[in-house]
Amino acid sequence: MVASDRGVTAERPRVFVIRRPGWHQRYVLEAHRLDLERTGDLEADTRAMLTAYHAIREEAIMSAPDQYS
Repeated sequence: MVASDRGVTAERPRVFVIRRPGWHQRYVLEAHRLDLERTGDLEADTRAMLTAYHAIREEAIMSAPDQYS
């Protein structure tokens, strides 16, 4: 996801890695796509992108808070 003079693009998924405890530690990749509609207002588009990203990040943190200390 890139904010530039060409607009905000949501071509790259946001990926979070969560470590699952246990004797054989496993890692789970969680990919989230941000589907955003461009409005032509770079500031508003960037704000919408960051709001959506932070919501996904907050969900990842809440699912494994011990990994984000």
